[in-house]
Amino acid sequence: MKRFKEGSIFVGIIFIIFSFLWFALVLTMPSGAKILFIIVGVIILTIGTLTLLRGIIDHVVRKKGTKSKGKIIKLWISKSTHNTNGHVSSSTHYNIRIEYKDQFNNINNLDSTLTKSIYNKLSEGNDIPIIVYKDRAVIDKTLLKNIEA
Repeated sequence: MKRFKEGSIFVGIIFIIFSFLWFALVLTMPSGAKILFIIVGVIILTIGTLTLLRGIIDHVVRKKGTKSKGKIIKLWISKSTHNTNGHVSSSTHYNIRIEYKDQFNNINNLDSTLTKSIYNKLSEGNDIPIIVYKDRAVIDKTLLKNIEA
């Protein structure tokens, strides 16, 4: 069983741009601290590249895939707290794990994030509209809008 996560082309591009700005900042620093900042820049660039690639793959799935149904196997809420210069902020993420059969008849899982209104209307064990292409799947956002209304 394979597990996939959804990606975002826009977020991937933002991460990559940020990493290049980070590297430009590193060039102006004294040599003693550069190595740690270079490592952080490489990590940011890697995350951005992976997110961008997932987003491109998801775009191909939406374009070439076929409509199907996936079974909701887990719904959960995760909360994160961020402390930036003494300012504490928190965010809530509404997550879903879907089990589906790919075009090769293998069972796979898809992890994704939902809006609060869609999350509140779904329950475990129900079916959810997805688009499947080869072994990948994405949530069918156009059919989810009917759930949200």
